[in-house]
Amino acid sequence: MAVVMMAMCPQLSWALSGSGTSSSHYKIANASDWTSFCSSCSTSSSSPSYADITGSFSTSTMLGNDKFRYAIIDGGGNTITISVTNTSSDYSGLCKEFGGQISNLIVAGTVSSSKKYACGVIGHVNNLATTLTNVICTVNITFTGSGDSSCGPMVGKVDDDVTMNNCGYIGTIKGNSNSYNVSGFIAYRSGNTVACTNCYSAATFSSWQSNSGNYAFMRNSGSSTTYTRCYYLNKPTGGTVDSGVTQTTSAKVSSAELCYNLNGSTGGGTSFYQNIDQGTKDSYPMPFSTHNKVYYSYTTHGATSQAYSNYNYPSSHIYYNTLTSNTWSNTSTPVSCKVAMKYTCSTCGATANETLTPTCNTTAATCVNDGSYDYTATSTTY
Repeated sequence: MAVVMMAMCPQLSWALSGSGTSSSHYKIANASDWTSFCSSCSTSSSSPSYADITGSFSTSTMLGNDKFRYAIIDGGGNTITISVTNTSSDYSGLCKEFGGQISNLIVAGTVSSSKKYACGVIGHVNNLATTLTNVICTVNITFTGSGDSSCGPMVGKVDDDVTMNNCGYIGTIKGNSNSYNVSGFIAYRSGNTVACTNCYSAATFSSWQSNSGNYAFMRNSGSSTTYTRCYYLNKPTGGTVDSGVTQTTSAKVSSAELCYNLNGSTGGGTSFYQNIDQGTKDSYPMPFSTHNKVYYSYTTHGATSQAYSNYNYPSSHIYYNTLTSNTWSNTSTPVSCKVAMKYTCSTCGATANETLTPTCNTTAATCVNDGSYDYTATSTTY
């Protein structure tokens, strides 16, 4: 008789750090944490799960793939790289069915779908007003179906109010000759309020059918949409430019002129940053203070023209004078005096030296070197 012995092993699950409350956020450091979060995240429209992304990672798991999820997510400036292929249902992206808040996050990677509303960040905003703040998406999207794609890189379908602040898209959205209704930022607003402030789309559109339903920024914007300092680089073939958005150029994107514009044409603005001549050069604006502020200024002392730069120099050195020594002789009339001056730039520390010969009408007989100088430090420009 053969006896079969079976070992009973407990099922292991990945435990998330934190409890997901407002006082004890989930801590998501890797793909396993993310997968656990996608299962644990709140499904209630009245009580969100709170989560902090504490590291960059790659995943193919969509939050809300099974049902609506409500979360407040702080990305901490980290990057989630997604690889999503969806041929079974509408809505694709990092989040499928979602409401809540996402901030301080970069979403990269690829999405491929034959169904509508393929995007990079949120496929479907539903049940709750949703806010995205300081979110950059670089996901390349491919629509493999035909007809109405309703593709849009940041959000697919808007079925509740959406607010977006300091967000940008840089990537390629690819269709085919039989597909249309593609947008460069948000795919489709079904009637709710959308407010975008300091946002840009640097989308590249590839292989789409020429169609008036293609939009530079968002299809069906309407009177309930507000655009404030919003820019687009390209519009899809045969497409429409939304009222209220402004076209930019590739040169303006790379030179930081777009960054400057997004900051309200104010030097040193803090909505967007971009490394130009300090740090590792950025190809596009970033909403993170780990990058450098942008100015329209002189990039070197003495420059005659301004440029977009991380430096904010005046056109010339601003020197402050310091008296270093004097020499004199009372063997002649009038007395011979010479004063040595050192000039130091208050901006960069550059120095210059000069010897001055003051006019001295004092006669030799009455001139006494008492060690004091009638001198007050002043600032001057050279």
